[in-house]
This record gives sequence, C-alpha cells and structure tokens, in this order.
Amino acid sequence: MSSRSLPRRVVGRLKRMLRPPAPPAPLPDETDASEHGAYDAAHADEATSPLGAEAEAPAEPAVPLPPPVLHDIDAPPTMKDPARQEEFASIGYTIVDLITPEAAAELLALAKEIHPHRGGHMWESDFYSPDLDVKRKVAETLQAVVQPAIDEHLVDHEMLIQNFVVNWPGPRGGLELHQHSSITDETKYRGAVIWLALHETSLENGTLNVVPQSHRVLGQHKAERTPEWFEGLHEHICDNHLETVVLQPGQGLVFDNAVLHNSYSNITDEPRMTAVIVVAPRDAALRYYDYVDDGTVKIYELEPEFFLQQVAATHGEWAPPEGLEPVGEERIEVRRLTAEETLALLPHGTAGKDAEALGTRQPHFG
Repeated sequence: MSSRSLPRRVVGRLKRMLRPPAPPAPLPDETDASEHGAYDAAHADEATSPLGAEAEAPAEPAVPLPPPVLHDIDAPPTMKDPARQEEFASIGYTIVDLITPEAAAELLALAKEIHPHRGGHMWESDFYSPDLDVKRKVAETLQAVVQPAIDEHLVDHEMLIQNFVVNWPGPRGGLELHQHSSITDETKYRGAVIWLALHETSLENGTLNVVPQSHRVLGQHKAERTPEWFEGLHEHICDNHLETVVLQPGQGLVFDNAVLHNSYSNITDEPRMTAVIVVAPRDAALRYYDYVDDGTVKIYELEPEFFLQQVAATHGEWAPPEGLEPVGEERIEVRRLTAEETLALLPHGTAGKDAEALGTRQPHFG
C-alpha cells in the first residue's frame, strides 16, 4: 500500500517514528521560565490535548463578503420639491435658495462678532464653545432667520443643532473627510444638514466638498466612534470621488446627514464663514448611537438641549452620553471598503485633484 492511500494521521505518525530523535533538553522543572521555550521546541511532537487526542484542525477560512452595494433610501421625503427630493435621495444633496443675500449679510455680521479672530484652530465652530450664552444666542438667531425658510422648502423639519463655522485663512485649515453620526432612526427618518453660505464660497476659500452617493454605502446606522468604512482610503476618495460645492450668499446645500464631506485650506485673505444647521423631521426622536468595540451599538434618546449644554472634548466628536439611559441596542457590521470597491460603487469626482493643483489641499486631509 502506498503512503498516498494511508490516512493522513497515520502517515504523520510514521514520519515522526522515522525522524532522528531530537537532542535531549532539560525538563521544565529543571529550568527557569526563560528556558521553557527550548524544551517545548525540542518536544513539539508531544504536544497533545489533555486526553491525548490529535490537535484540532485549523479553522475554516473566512467566507468573502459580497460586493458592497448602494442602498436605496426608504424614508419619508425631506424636500417638498419633487426634483430636489430626487436629488437628495439619489446623490445625497441638493442646493436651495434659502434666504436673501441681505439676511445672509446680517448673519455674517453676527458670525464675525462671535468669531472676531482665530482661536486655537484653523477650522472653528461655536458648537464646541464652552460658553452657553454664545451658543444660545447663535441658536436663537438662526432659529428666527432660517426656520421659516426650512418650513418653505423642507417637509415638516425642525432645527436641532445650529452653529457658525469658520475656515480661517492660512495653511492646514479645513476639515478632514468625515461622516456624521446618525441622529435619527434612519430606517424611518433621514437627518439632514443645511450648509448655509453667508458669502460666496469657492475652492479657494475652503468651501465644502462632498462625495455623491456616499450616504447609501453603509445601509446601517453610523454610531459615534464606529470604525470608518473608508479607513485608509481618505486620499483615494479625495482623488477620485470628491465634488466641490460653490454657493452664493443665502444659498444652502441641504445634504443627507450620512454624506461624506470635507473642506480644504482657505488661501484667500478673508475667513470663510458659514452657518451650519442640523435638522430632522418633527416626528423623529433625536438619537445618539454609541459604538461598543465588539460591534454593539447602544442607543440613547435625547433632547436638542443636550448639544447646548454638553461640550465635546475634541473637534470632530460629540460629547459622551453621560447621564443618559440607553433605550436599546443593535448590532452593526464593521466593514472597510477597498479602493477597487469604491471605484466600482461611487461616481467620479475631481475636487481633490483640483485642490491639489490650486494649492489648498493638505496632506493630512487627503
């Protein structure tokens, strides 16, 4: 009988029997702990389970994940105008003439009053201010000026978070590519962001850039501190999928809360100031999704006042949900796409390379 016809475990035992004996090694109880490795290496063939059984077979290789797909948005409409709603649902954003240029100029004056000079960052927002009076003043002013326009263009939405954002002139300004955390149960309602121009925006002064259709990649809630599906792909996405948004004073970019976006440095002489407002349907409960590192997400419900009273420790994050009781949990799939997958999935865009040619793109922002 040839060795090929023998069971594999019998062949293994025959080979071990014919192998020259290993040189003697001291017993473990005659050595210190640092020498035990020599004994184990010399007697590797003797390693069995406590019952003397053969070692377990190696685990089966992981089954490859299916190719990623763009998920359809199944939620009540955000925009009243059907054409704009189609844009919003399909590519993730639409542009609206929201307020008059005169009203925008008045908001710009307040933004300059709140932010008279640069603080500790090239990109700043009063969302992170510890001054509750400042945050209330901004919130109340934007509520009075912008909520009537929201009622005109959006379907029964209310303002949840209001702030001014400043991109100061100079290198290393802007905001890295990122995605907002979910603020609603997105299986029922979509949250949105209104990026309201207070003066003309351009790639030169660090306007907003977006990744079309990126809100349809996950198909699940985005929790705070969740590993990013685009981790390690910032430069690739900015090279291949980023689009620039150019607005006139009073125009608003209304984008789905899950759309990837960034901004680059401002190479003009004036700060770029914008009002940024987070909105959601009035019927939707405001939620906080917090990621636990085993794939579990804790779900909290909260009031808009939370964002006035709590201050995040770092830019780019919400404050932790201290004092809130979770109302539920869910499991999410942590998946990172490859460059090839994004090329097959997302539309082509040129904003990243345009910014690089212009000199506003910074290496740390893709």
